[in-house]
Amino acid sequence: MKYIYAVIPSGKKMQFGSIGFGDGDPRVYTVPYRDLSAVVSDRRAINYQTLPRAEILRDLTIHQKTVEKVMEHFTVLPIKFGTLMPDSADVIHILHEGYDLCWQTLTAIKGRVEVEVVATWDLKAVFQEIANEEPIAARKTLIATRVPTETAKEYIEIGRMVKESLEARRAHYHTALLAALMDCADEVRVNPLLTDEMVMNAAFLVDRQGWQKLDDAVREQDHCYNGALNFRCIGPLPAYSFATLGAKRLTPQEVKRARQLLQLPERASLRQVKAAYHRLARKFHPDLNPEDTSAQTHPSTGSGQAPSTGSGQVPSPSLRGEPVEPSGHRFDEAHKAYQILVDYCMSQLDGNRSNGAADQGRVVSFAPADVRGAFLVAISQSTTA
Repeated sequence: MKYIYAVIPSGKKMQFGSIGFGDGDPRVYTVPYRDLSAVVSDRRAINYQTLPRAEILRDLTIHQKTVEKVMEHFTVLPIKFGTLMPDSADVIHILHEGYDLCWQTLTAIKGRVEVEVVATWDLKAVFQEIANEEPIAARKTLIATRVPTETAKEYIEIGRMVKESLEARRAHYHTALLAALMDCADEVRVNPLLTDEMVMNAAFLVDRQGWQKLDDAVREQDHCYNGALNFRCIGPLPAYSFATLGAKRLTPQEVKRARQLLQLPERASLRQVKAAYHRLARKFHPDLNPEDTSAQTHPSTGSGQAPSTGSGQVPSPSLRGEPVEPSGHRFDEAHKAYQILVDYCMSQLDGNRSNGAADQGRVVSFAPADVRGAFLVAISQSTTA
């Protein structure tokens, strides 16, 4: 098996040393295609869905260190952790399918690096400050001498007030910090807060030669907050949060499931895929369906018997008179199906998402024989600030 770490802008065969995984050949080398190369090593097949967490973290560390080592010499487009392909032919197939996308992305991130900035606070000290705020302090004093069985509702209300104050403080700090730091970067992406101690967790895309400007700005914020917040800078790193390449072999079953969910025939255009998705999005988006009534039989039959679609398509569950999932879940499933079909269509239209109206209307076959062997190659990003 070929484990893929990254794509680099070079078509030469190279060796980077024995820095890969130890359960195979740790030597890391390139598989070239035209003027691109995938950085790979040989290892056994592995299922990260069943691997213990400690082993996943160990492998993730090796993956990141390898990518960062290669970054010392090249602009790198990281590939999603855990990407394994059977052989070099499949690796070359990925580079072929994603050639334009890889070059566009490598050009966009050339000379740039990612720096992650994490701000935390002392949660115990913050709770103490909030407890001394008014009107929380006054309400605590008022009920302190009363019988506990008579004050349960009051304590619940105090808890709600404390939570609101905590979230308001966090939001204030988060907004102020981003405003103070974002001018130091070309792009900023917000990452999830992983613990209650976190106030901000953001990735900044900065010039490779000038990232010290961001470090200086963080030091200035540290001085301004005078110990109220603690700051940690991690980097420079590859642009993980801004451009990570995902590549997977698409199965006919996945495409069939996505096509049926969007109620599309076996041959359809990208324009039809988009129209089908927008139709379902309007029907199932949670914001447009505050009162979900999707789990009903079809109104035109009144008996749960599905009317014929007359098109050879598989009717939706609602047309078959079957209960369906809540609209929010149906919306998520529709979005996933849409993404699969759009990416597949793009791979059949030479991967160019800016194709004109003629290509948007070109019919693509979703037949199993045509799907078999296709790859999905796409760039993923985290949330933009």
